[in-house]
Amino acid sequence: MENEDHFYVVGIGLSAGGLEPLRELLASLPPAPGAAFVVISHLQANQESRLDTILSRWIAMPVEWMGPGAPFRPNRVYLLPPGKMATLQGSRFCLRDRRADEKINRSVTIFFTSMAEQLGNRSIGVILSGNGSDGLEGVRAIEDQGGIVMVQHPATARFNGMPGSVVNQDHPDIVLPPYQLAQSLMTHLRVRPYSFGERKG
Repeated sequence: MENEDHFYVVGIGLSAGGLEPLRELLASLPPAPGAAFVVISHLQANQESRLDTILSRWIAMPVEWMGPGAPFRPNRVYLLPPGKMATLQGSRFCLRDRRADEKINRSVTIFFTSMAEQLGNRSIGVILSGNGSDGLEGVRAIEDQGGIVMVQHPATARFNGMPGSVVNQDHPDIVLPPYQLAQSLMTHLRVRPYSFGERKG
């Protein structure tokens, strides 16, 4: 019998040019999609961010910064704080400072890999606009565990390095513009539902 606390976790990786597709994706979702959403973006430690305030204006779900040791729940959006790296341990976030020797930001790959290890096929990885190739190894880990990989179509991305690297070097399940990614995501959640913390009658 499935644990009632089981639900999908949707990791969303982005960097330069990712705010608008992120807003478009999340704003296209219903208030209770039945999954937790974790946004991993490349924010520096000294970079002030109002991402929570900005997103809250557009989307129906609560938006909050993830805290160390804090649990995650469905139907919420969690944001990676500036200068931090995140992994999962069971149903909680583990945070650490990004080290000075980590010249290349691999925060998306690190979180996606952890998500795959902890959640298996309840992992969904989404790659949006950004420079570089962060996330490529992470989506492979998700695929290895039977999870789903969705990518913003590189032609619609302001910076196509991150989505392009996945499309060119991997075989993502879905490649679409942001609002269509939201539609496809909801179709997937409805076709393969888990128990989202609510007892089904």
